[in-house]
Amino acid sequence: MNRRHGHVGQTLVIFVMSLFAIMAMVGLVIDGGNAYAQQRSTQNGSDAAAEAGATMLIRNVMAAAAGGSVLTSAQLDNAVLGAANRSAAGHNLQPFDPGTPGNSTAYYTDILGNLLTPAGATTTSTGAAAIVGSGSVPSCATNCVGGRAAGVRADGSKSFGTLIARAIGISTLTASSTATAVGGYAPPTNCSAPEGCALLPVTFATNAGTCTGNNSSAFGTVPWPWPVQAPYGAANESILAVCGTAQGAFGFLDFGCAPNLAQQISNPCATISFPTWLQTQPGNTNAVENALNAYAGSAATVGTYEDGVDQIVYIPFFDAICSARNAPANNTVIDTSTYPGVCAGNNPGGGNNIYYHVVYFLGFALDRAYVQGNNNPACNAAPGSPVPGGNGGTGCLKGWGTVVAQGPGTVTSNPGQGGPGTPLRIQLIK
Repeated sequence: MNRRHGHVGQTLVIFVMSLFAIMAMVGLVIDGGNAYAQQRSTQNGSDAAAEAGATMLIRNVMAAAAGGSVLTSAQLDNAVLGAANRSAAGHNLQPFDPGTPGNSTAYYTDILGNLLTPAGATTTSTGAAAIVGSGSVPSCATNCVGGRAAGVRADGSKSFGTLIARAIGISTLTASSTATAVGGYAPPTNCSAPEGCALLPVTFATNAGTCTGNNSSAFGTVPWPWPVQAPYGAANESILAVCGTAQGAFGFLDFGCAPNLAQQISNPCATISFPTWLQTQPGNTNAVENALNAYAGSAATVGTYEDGVDQIVYIPFFDAICSARNAPANNTVIDTSTYPGVCAGNNPGGGNNIYYHVVYFLGFALDRAYVQGNNNPACNAAPGSPVPGGNGGTGCLKGWGTVVAQGPGTVTSNPGQGGPGTPLRIQLIK
């Protein structure tokens, strides 16, 4: 009897130990899977916070290039911190406010992602690096843009509760990740030496389309087949239709840096990062055809732009629209059930107060601009496609899409041949 009871006791101990091991394994699987998901979420949050901070730095460069109001060092630091914290809140990260143990931390970098000290020198030590939210943005003379830091490193962290592992005394775990985003000029591509790349204040949809019989937009279901390769000619020329009515038909953009469209076209004065929302402005298209055609060349000269014979101009392309009183935030939710997508609360009634969500720039070799009005014969005939047959469109641009510049991509601290007209980018580098 005693031996029998002894065996029962041993079995119970073995069972309890086995049950404990099984629970630990189950906890490892469940909580390990949750930890992996939390780590991915934290990485996404750090990515978003770094990009948001770098965007604020570049917006200040944009304001300076456009002759607008430029933030002081303290104001800019506060704006960068605010942008990072909004991203942190959206991904349930600890805030980036410095001085509180356990918080996330963000640092300023140059365009190469090197940490900067408060004096603007590079460092490999986070202890010596300038912290976002410390009260100022470090000045920087090398590998920076606008004389200040060009990037943000975000070290994000998030604490989360366990499900099963708390039974063995582990109630919380912490996920952490690092991301660095920098902002700078998009290197000019295929520009003539004397002119540089002009950034035109006009936008078209990313999907190939045309105009309907009543001069409204007819959006296609597939993107434009860009970039096209040389040789350039009638077979690969494109027609960008200028439609007169309906939301998203076509937009002359308001860069806010010149009195009228013709002057903005002839003397590019804006630098913009993307993706971003840009507002349209009312404009008289009859006044800009000559300004646009100053950039026009021919199929014979497109291939020689590197020798200064012809040049490529940048044209913004959009995938969504928004009718709103104020500019939508860059993280605005876009309903993509239709094309182009629309922001929440979009008013289909349209009007001049339309914002376009620009997602890339196209390097476009302009063959000819027809925006004077009554240009239906030229815009409904070859060369070029799609040919909007007999649609009554207001006009069109004909030419070749030779290079697509979309983020993330290479950025430089040099404005390039386009000077202040060179587009700006945000790039997530690590």
